[in-house]
Amino acid sequence: MTSDAVVQLQRRDPLKTKQWKWIRLYLTALGMWPKVHFGEPRSRLNEWYHMFLIVHTLIVMYSQIHYLVSHYATTSFFEMGHMLVTLFLNVHSHVRLQLAFDKAFGPMLKHFFTKMHLFNYEYHNTYSIQIMEKIERFSWYLALYYIVLLNIGCPIFSMIAWGTNYLNGAYSRNNNVTLVSAVYLATPFDTEHNLFNWILLAAYDLYFTYLIAGASLMNDLTLYLITFQIMGHILILENNLKTIPKPPSRVLSEVTYSGSVNEIELEMFTEEENVEIHAKLKRFITEQRHLEEFINEIANRYDLVLLVTYLYHLVNGCIVLLELLRGGKAGLVQYGFLATGIFVQLISISVILEQVCTLSDRLGDAVYSTPWQCMSVRNQKTVLLFLMRVQTPMMFKAMGVAEVGVKPMAGILKTTLSYFAFLNSLE
Repeated sequence: MTSDAVVQLQRRDPLKTKQWKWIRLYLTALGMWPKVHFGEPRSRLNEWYHMFLIVHTLIVMYSQIHYLVSHYATTSFFEMGHMLVTLFLNVHSHVRLQLAFDKAFGPMLKHFFTKMHLFNYEYHNTYSIQIMEKIERFSWYLALYYIVLLNIGCPIFSMIAWGTNYLNGAYSRNNNVTLVSAVYLATPFDTEHNLFNWILLAAYDLYFTYLIAGASLMNDLTLYLITFQIMGHILILENNLKTIPKPPSRVLSEVTYSGSVNEIELEMFTEEENVEIHAKLKRFITEQRHLEEFINEIANRYDLVLLVTYLYHLVNGCIVLLELLRGGKAGLVQYGFLATGIFVQLISISVILEQVCTLSDRLGDAVYSTPWQCMSVRNQKTVLLFLMRVQTPMMFKAMGVAEVGVKPMAGILKTTLSYFAFLNSLE
């Protein structure tokens, strides 16, 4: 099979792949999956549960702040950091839960699954199939990592508090040790000395930990997998431009110079070949325009999420590192998964979205590498217009202002380490 041969593939449903089945399961559990846009029966119960989660996280946020203020004088520096970490995680997940309120979120997902996913690409060749398979394989690995992180990290985060209480002898009726929790909340009940009340809070903490982790990780994973498909489209478009063949034959042309007539051979497309080239160029320009429009659509949906994510890492990263350093062995286990999760998230969201800009920036060279000198004047004008379109790389911006990429990530990591060094010097 040649590289430019069109391959007829049986169209597959992206929603039937394992990674999207997992995401669909978790987003449905959070009430965020837009069932109506996929022809599924509307679930009022699911929508009410999502509304409940929005109000729920706000109430918990107030309770966390109330506990933090009321126990400020009697709380250690390490425990204060733990409370701030859980509070910021709550804010972080709450913003992602708000995505389902965006009326354009459901149509955007439907447009992705029915149009933009590479399973729907109509002009597959050997190269595009290889790219599609690599993206699907990497998407599966990344989804597996997030599922494992979610289902191992959440129980460990809660169980460390349970183990700490056990080692302190807090479960003994004759011991008056203060019970510690994974998430500290201001409640009308005594959860620090009453074991039964603490057990109820511990069960709730585990549920709430899954809630905020699921809302953060699954929404981020959705964005990553969508971005991988965009990167695949850009790579395929670049290859299609670079593999436009030169004319298979040469034509003779007479050139008069200094009174003498000379015959020279020129590589020029025939009239029929120019018609085919023009049709390809129109298709490539349409693909690039659809990609640009889709990236803008995603950026509009996730602009607040991206901005809050960078602010969250700027504030929370240094505190997590501090808890990891000062928490001893228990802190190493409890905050090890959390630190891994948040820094992998920062690096992932920056590097992956930066790649869209990097790859799209290469389209200019790909357009210029076409055999434009062999084309008709009409096609040369089309190539020039295409070249002008791809001069500005496609990129994501947070709220249309802050760029998302490796450079902002490096600045956040540098600031995080500076704040961490400062906080670590405090007693």
